[in-house]
Amino acid sequence: MGCQEQGGFHDIALVKQAEKNLRMIRNAIEEYKIDHNTYPRQGTSLNKALAPYLSKTIFHEGKKIAKHTGIVGSAENKLNQIRENIVCVRRLKDEKIKEKVASLEYAIRVYEQELAGKSETIIIKQGYSSKKNVEEIVDLINGLSPDSLKKVKADSLMALSGKILSYTDRLNQLIAKPEAREYLENIKIAFEFYREKIKGPKPKKEKAIYSPEGEINELKNLMENDSLLVPLEQMVKEYRAVESDREYCEYLLECAKTLLNLIPTFASYEKNRVEMKKSARILQAQATLSKMADVIEGYRKQNGAFPEQDIDIDEFLHPYFIETTISGEKIDRWEKAKNLFSSGPDYTSTSNRFILKAHVNDIEKTPIQITAEVVAQWNKITSAFAQGLIYETINPEKTYFLKVKAKDSRKTIVTDRPPVIRKVETR
Repeated sequence: MGCQEQGGFHDIALVKQAEKNLRMIRNAIEEYKIDHNTYPRQGTSLNKALAPYLSKTIFHEGKKIAKHTGIVGSAENKLNQIRENIVCVRRLKDEKIKEKVASLEYAIRVYEQELAGKSETIIIKQGYSSKKNVEEIVDLINGLSPDSLKKVKADSLMALSGKILSYTDRLNQLIAKPEAREYLENIKIAFEFYREKIKGPKPKKEKAIYSPEGEINELKNLMENDSLLVPLEQMVKEYRAVESDREYCEYLLECAKTLLNLIPTFASYEKNRVEMKKSARILQAQATLSKMADVIEGYRKQNGAFPEQDIDIDEFLHPYFIETTISGEKIDRWEKAKNLFSSGPDYTSTSNRFILKAHVNDIEKTPIQITAEVVAQWNKITSAFAQGLIYETINPEKTYFLKVKAKDSRKTIVTDRPPVIRKVETR
C-alpha cells in the first residue's frame, strides 16, 4: 500500500466523518432545546445533557429465534415455489382433475395459514397427503393419454392442411380476379409453414405469416359471390379447433412434468410440517413480545427512563393494543395477544436495561425473551475528533457554537451552529 498524502482521499474521508458526527451532536442539541426550551448553558457537560438524545437501544432476542426464522423462511420458499408451479393445473378441463386440484389448493391455503401463525379456521382431513394428491392428478392426466392423442391430432392437422392447400390451388384456377391470387398465395404459405412445424422442430427461419382468416376476409371483399370461400373457411375453422386440442395435449404433458418435479417438495414440506407450525407459532409470539418491547422503548424516549420494575406490565401495555377504526370503533386486541403466551409477559428493568420474558402457548411452553440495553453513543461519535469538543454559548436561549478538529493530517477545524432561520417580510 502506498503512503497517504496530505489532503488525499484518506484525509478527505476523515474530515467528512468529523463533519457528519458534529451534525449528529448539533441535531441532539436541537432536540434538547425542544424539550427544555433552551440550549445547554455554558459549562454544561454535553455528554450528560445529550445522553437521552445520543443513545441507542439494542434489542437481543433468544438464541433459538434465528433457527425458527430459518425453518419458517425455508417453508415459505417451498410454498412460493409450489404456488408458482401449480398455476398450470387451473387450465385443466377434466372434472376429476378439477376436484383433485381444488383439494390441493385448499391444502396449500391451510399451510400458508399455519406459517402465518393464524388460528386454524380451516383444517385438513386426517391422513391427507398433498404428495399423494399430486400423484393422483398426474395419474389422471396420464389416463387421458395426451402423448398418443397429440400424435392423432398432429395427423389430423396434416390431413386438414393438405386439403386446404389443394382447395387453395383449385380456387386459384376458379377465381378470375388477378388480385385475389396474392391472398390465396398468403394462405398457402401459412399452411405450408404450419405443416413444417408439425413435422418436427420449428423451421430455422420464421416467415412473415399472414393470418389465413384475415386473408379470407380480404377475398370476401373482392368477390360479389363468396360461396366458393365457404368450404375453405369451414376447413380453416376445423383446423383451428384441432390445433387447439393438440396444444392442450402439449399443455397436459408439460403440466404432468411440472407436477412430478414438485412431488419431492411436497414430501419434504409435509415431513417437516409439525416443526414448521411450531416455529411459526414461536415467531408470532416473539413478534408480539417485540411489539411490547417497542412500547417500553417509546416510553423511555418520551420520559427519559424505562418504566419502574414494579409496574403492572399488563395494565401498562394494554392501551397500546387497542385500535381505533376510521369510524371510531375501538378494537381490543390485548386478549388475542396474551393468548399467544401460556404465561407472561414478565418485566424486569434497571436504569439502562430491561428484560421481557414469556412462555409460548404451545405444548412445550417454549420460553422466549427480549433484552433491551441502552448504549451511549457519545464516545463513538467523538472518536472522529482529534481533540475535545468545544461548545460555546453567549445566550443559550438563542444560539451556540461548536468547534472540533478532524483526525486528518492537517487537523482541519470543523464548526457548526444552529440553522439560520430567515424571517420573511410581509408587505
